[in-house]
Amino acid sequence: MVVLSDLLVLLCLYFVFKTVLKKPEFLLPVTAITWAIVLRFEPVDLNNGFAQINIVVMTLVVLDLVPRKRFLPQGVLIGLAAAIKITPLAMLLYFLVRKEWKQIATALLSAVANGAGKSTTIEMSEGFIHPTSGTIDVLGLDPSSAPDKVREKVGIMLQGGGNLVAVEAVEDAAGFLGVDLFGC
Repeated sequence: MVVLSDLLVLLCLYFVFKTVLKKPEFLLPVTAITWAIVLRFEPVDLNNGFAQINIVVMTLVVLDLVPRKRFLPQGVLIGLAAAIKITPLAMLLYFLVRKEWKQIATALLSAVANGAGKSTTIEMSEGFIHPTSGTIDVLGLDPSSAPDKVREKVGIMLQGGGNLVAVEAVEDAAGFLGVDLFGC
């Protein structure tokens, strides 16, 4: 995932600099130097360290906005990015200012079409809700009949983040590290 993220950063920089640089002979050197610097930025480093999807989302938005030969209608990639995380929908303000209604509609339809079912699939796989038809097998277990056993093997953090308050989170972290906070 780290290599993919780093290459996607390079791709974004290439297309952005291709758009803004006046002299094409500077495109590759400026892109390469900037890429080497950007890879050391904390957000990129953290993204790679935690194998997060933020750079993939950024790439979808950049590729949708920069002028280039298109295989998909403009707005589709922002819609796909918004199906993963909602933040890219802010880019629709760009289209709104430019009164590009088709791109707004395309992005919204793409977000709805691509966003359907991810949370439901996870909730069914963990036994929080039951499928209306068919069966699910998670590590040889049926989450509908043995949700606790599935959760023991898989682990999950729901969108709500659980019910821990800060003190409980610190106590739990200390317990994992074998530290007794209260000397008991």
